[in-house]
Amino acid sequence: SVMKKIAEWGSLEYVAPDEVRLEKWGRENDHSDDKAVWEVARSRVVDAVKKSKNIVFDSTFSTMRRRAHFIKFAHTNGVAAIEGLYFDIPLELVLERNLERGTTGGKVVSSDYIREAHTELQNSPPRAEEGFDALLKIDGNNNVTVIKSPPGSILSTYFAQMKT
Repeated sequence: SVMKKIAEWGSLEYVAPDEVRLEKWGRENDHSDDKAVWEVARSRVVDAVKKSKNIVFDSTFSTMRRRAHFIKFAHTNGVAAIEGLYFDIPLELVLERNLERGTTGGKVVSSDYIREAHTELQNSPPRAEEGFDALLKIDGNNNVTVIKSPPGSILSTYFAQMKT
């Protein structure tokens, strides 16, 4: 994933509910015990903050409510800055890329979930006013649009270096 690449590039702590699912049940798309998965993921954030590590948290957060809940959790637990990256990609392209991932051994997500998350993001795309210190968007052609970015933003720095 793009988020994992950013974490590796910046030597950042990578936390993702899908990774927790993979560790616990051997499948990234096993949502049978999401409450436990999110407890583990949140505890990893808290542990990383205690160690003064920067974190990449990889999840869809397709609704404003989900984003607000997590941003509040992060700030309450000592996260100083929240940077967001979202994808504004046509549904058919997302579905096509999902199938392509399956042919290369990557994670295939259910088409129903993709459709639902895509609709939610189209209806409520992330906005800087939600509490993001930096917010960037990637379109279907992999063009990056900076919506908000202070000097030194990890995401802006990453994408600027990837252009060169």
